[in-house]
Amino acid sequence: MKLKDKLKNKNNDKKFKFLYRTAELLRLEHNAKGKEFRDGVITEAEWEEYKKSFFARHKKILNEINQIRDDNGLFVGDKQDEMNIHKNNGRIAQEEDADIDINIIEQ
Repeated sequence: MKLKDKLKNKNNDKKFKFLYRTAELLRLEHNAKGKEFRDGVITEAEWEEYKKSFFARHKKILNEINQIRDDNGLFVGDKQDEMNIHKNNGRIAQEEDADIDINIIEQ
């Protein structure tokens, strides 16, 4: 998924919603893979390979979030409440799911 393409023509609220929802879906996937490893469904080598992919994809999402924050002066302390609202709204924004494929986020 080319994040730049997915974020094009979206205002900052929609970008944050999309990115935080993507991060949440990655978190849920990570939890499921961890359970598979603990249950012996996947090997330690498969788990380690998955983690490399996960961290690269997660970093890409966080970099996009931080770039928007930086571009809009949202790193200052008094903006933390605003960012928490964006984060919480994005985490539950299931309407974004149809537009997100976490398996093909470029790394």
